[in-house]
Amino acid sequence: MREAMERSRRSRLQPVRRCWLRRCCVAPVGSQIRWFRAKAVVLEDSVPQPRRQRFATFTVYTGGIVRDFRIGGSEAAAACGINPYTSRIALWLDKTGKQPLPEAGEAAKWGQVLEPVLRDELRQTLGIIEEWTPATLAEVRPADLPEWVQGTPDGFLFQDGDLCLVELKTVGLNGASAWDDDSVPITYQVQAQVYMAITGAKRMYFGCLVGGQRFITRTLDFDPKVWATILSLLIEFKDLVDRDEAPAPDGTDGTTNALKLLYPAAHAETVELPEHKWPLVEQARKARDARKASEVEEDRIIQELKMQMGDASNATVRGVTVATWRNTSRTGTDTDKLKAEHPEAFEACLTTTTFRRFALK
Repeated sequence: MREAMERSRRSRLQPVRRCWLRRCCVAPVGSQIRWFRAKAVVLEDSVPQPRRQRFATFTVYTGGIVRDFRIGGSEAAAACGINPYTSRIALWLDKTGKQPLPEAGEAAKWGQVLEPVLRDELRQTLGIIEEWTPATLAEVRPADLPEWVQGTPDGFLFQDGDLCLVELKTVGLNGASAWDDDSVPITYQVQAQVYMAITGAKRMYFGCLVGGQRFITRTLDFDPKVWATILSLLIEFKDLVDRDEAPAPDGTDGTTNALKLLYPAAHAETVELPEHKWPLVEQARKARDARKASEVEEDRIIQELKMQMGDASNATVRGVTVATWRNTSRTGTDTDKLKAEHPEAFEACLTTTTFRRFALK
């Protein structure tokens, strides 16, 4: 493997004319990459380069459309149904071409910009960190791994002859607690297990910039049992995509938002539900009634605590603050006064939005 990496390193120093397809294809898959390279000769240099995205489903125009399904390490947690920001059904909608995932925001952009800085910082602790190339990834990839499982870690190094990986992250102060007590967020744990399975590495080093002001490091070892569970969930997700069958709802906000995008407006007046779906209606009614009862009980308990607090702004138990009831101010618009005194301005500022409201009968 060391020899292959050295050959790849030398090849990067030689002037090589690369075609557009080789530049945009960031995750080679054995024979597939050879097939794509064979097709790449029909592409002209004038073809514009698309925005580079890691391991998303991409389209190659070679007299037709070819779609290559793959799951990248950063998508694995969503495919397993444990990503707090992207639900399984949202990823399924993206992979089936029904609704693309939102573009990466500012946080992702600055994470890429700062990656070289974080790599240099981690080098001070770990030493030399190399970057992956398609050739080195192809050399180490296990033959029995499904070709559609993909990933490119941010770097690698050798420790006592063993291959170790490097992944660089940036996180805001709101997400800093997920890294407390030497822990790693579950999404990145899944990503690390995928990368280690792809490369045969036994350890992943994380370098994370927290709030733009504190650099921390974490270590995660490869766990065959965890990887077996992840792989089974990924295979299950791919089967859903192949059969065009949506994943089961999971109750997350991500799934709710995905359904809003998928079905933004109502068209049919009535749909007759199958008879076997009647238990779902009963379950929904029971859950609604239980939630209302829980809210009433919560309100009663809060009222009792407020009576105990009286005029105090803080309540403590054994010196630990357990509740606050403080003065707050809110500035808003008196719409009634605005409408009465400035009706034209009020009318000019009105906006109408259309949305769907679900009501359980």
